[in-house]
Amino acid sequence: MLLILTSGGADVQSDCAGEWRRALRYKKPVFPLRVVPGVDAPLILGRRPVLDFTGVLAPAVADLRRRLDDLTSPAGQLRELEYRLADAERELRAAPKDPRILSDIAQLEKDILTQRAVVSDPAGRRPRGPPVGNASRWHRTTSDYAEVADKCVRA
Repeated sequence: MLLILTSGGADVQSDCAGEWRRALRYKKPVFPLRVVPGVDAPLILGRRPVLDFTGVLAPAVADLRRRLDDLTSPAGQLRELEYRLADAERELRAAPKDPRILSDIAQLEKDILTQRAVVSDPAGRRPRGPPVGNASRWHRTTSDYAEVADKCVRA
């Protein structure tokens, strides 16, 4: 999800907040894009990098495209799993005994260990299991985003 950070889009009480919260709930990647100077991403988005679109557009779009392409790489998939783990741990503070959250955290920790092994062995010399999480789904959506980014640069 591309979250356009304006004063309204970053407000946790806005209509837009429901959309990015839903993206987080369904474990979708969220990319905050600053289009108004001085607007910060909501704290609930954790340490996700904010892409700055307040200056020259072409480098910002190129950076966005790199980050979207990175979703299909082992390191990019690992980073998304780490973001999801941080999100789940944040949820757990509000509901310390929620079995769904505890289960999610346990699974994410396993997936992160598996993905770290994949990242540390890029040549694939060691046997691997199936893809982690929604990797194949990310690949399909990443190309869609890349096409949109290309159109923005050409416009």
